[in-house]
Amino acid sequence: MHYALLKHWVEENAPKLIGKIITGMEQFEDQMRITILGTQESLQLNLMNKDTFAFFSNKHDLPFLPTKDSGAFQKHINGSTIQSVEMDQSDRIMYFTLHRTDMYQDTNQYRLIFEMIPTYQNIILTRLDHGKEIVFEAMRKFSLADNPHRQILPGSPYMLPPNFGIHNAKKDIGLPPSLKGVINPVENNGHTISPLLSIREGSGVSSGVNLQFESLYYDTYLPTKKTDIQRSMIKQINTEVIKLERKLAKQEVELISAKDETLWFNYAELLKANFSQIKPGMNSLVVTDYFTDGFPEIEIPLQGDKSPRINMEYYVRKYRKARNGREIIEKNIRDGKQKLALLLERIVKIKDTDSYLELRSEMGKKGERTSHQVKTLFRHLLINENWEILIGRSAKENDLLSLHTAKPQDWWFHTRIYQGTHVVLRNFKKQELPEELKLLCARLAAYYSKAKSSSQVPVDFTQIRYIRKPRGSAPGYVTYSHQHTVFVDPISYREAALKLNKVESTGHEHPSLMPL
Repeated sequence: MHYALLKHWVEENAPKLIGKIITGMEQFEDQMRITILGTQESLQLNLMNKDTFAFFSNKHDLPFLPTKDSGAFQKHINGSTIQSVEMDQSDRIMYFTLHRTDMYQDTNQYRLIFEMIPTYQNIILTRLDHGKEIVFEAMRKFSLADNPHRQILPGSPYMLPPNFGIHNAKKDIGLPPSLKGVINPVENNGHTISPLLSIREGSGVSSGVNLQFESLYYDTYLPTKKTDIQRSMIKQINTEVIKLERKLAKQEVELISAKDETLWFNYAELLKANFSQIKPGMNSLVVTDYFTDGFPEIEIPLQGDKSPRINMEYYVRKYRKARNGREIIEKNIRDGKQKLALLLERIVKIKDTDSYLELRSEMGKKGERTSHQVKTLFRHLLINENWEILIGRSAKENDLLSLHTAKPQDWWFHTRIYQGTHVVLRNFKKQELPEELKLLCARLAAYYSKAKSSSQVPVDFTQIRYIRKPRGSAPGYVTYSHQHTVFVDPISYREAALKLNKVESTGHEHPSLMPL
């Protein structure tokens, strides 16, 4: 924001602030609100990077709440009296001189400094100590290691921002189009005002530049912020939609192939019945099809460089994969179409959202993840309402899974010697660890490690309660205790999914398809 406008705001509103008592300080995103005793309007400090300024407002559109940042200031400035409000003569820094009487009836003097220089915007509370202005609290703290030109830390002397003084009233930098011309004041009945600013009758607090600032934030910046978030959210969801549509198209092709399970079964049975006729180097075998009316002759493709046994087992595997995979693929397609419908419905909802707060609620609180979002971060296999397997895919995901997502009663698996991923078995009902699930999780941990091509891989398992991360250790690195070890052969995610599906179903493998 242009220096002249900020200076104009101070000249316009400082007289109405002097002598007022501060009763609270709250925050909403990049906005800080200071409540004043005896007035319905609050002082709002806008800390947006593109434009930083202060204004009075009686709007209650935003849910201001006490936060860690605001609370750090509030305990020192609550009950203090504003002695003066001044604009620095050289740059965009506003000073609020505060007096506060403590429990011993001693008067303490503070200075609340509002720095409005882009990229350096900050709120700093200082106190005079033996002739030096010492930082008491700051919203943005940093040391000389972070910024070699300046340090803002509690207990350190207050330092002005770099390049201090270059942003003065002569430079038309950062002036919004709606406020062009404001810095060219004219005389009107002895008062210096701008031709683009109208002073309310009665010269209330919300007049002149203040009205422009309030309107600029609530009528321009906030709606623009909403539009930007809408665009970003829709773009992100559209990316998910495209991925899901491609996945569904691929699954439809897989389903067509999976429906050939009868053909693969017939091929396997016919090769078994004519096993002695299969000779090395043959690329096909003509046999009588006993599964079709009229018993016609059919030609079964063979792999000439493979043995008769491997050719037969090839069709056995294709049959099993088709049989077990068809049900899984059909379920995945149903789930995918349902998810696609929800995504498209969410896009419509986002487009129809007029309120920034409703849109923000739709996004979810910063730093929090819904159960659906957590699941999409990891490979996961839902077994039933009691158990679920989660598998990390990177070092950072391993930390998130083992240290932030899993609960103390869950079980943790990792290869003992080899580098690998973390596998967690969620134990929702706090039950004893079943033997079959223990071995399955251990086999998955072996597969997603450097030992995926080995056999009898040692895998340690323990409960999450015994997992620790040393301070300063690399992502994915943890220590553990109370562990046990099993030796298992690796199994892939897909094989594990098929195995779980087979265990849950009542179907049995066809006895005639067992290898010879």
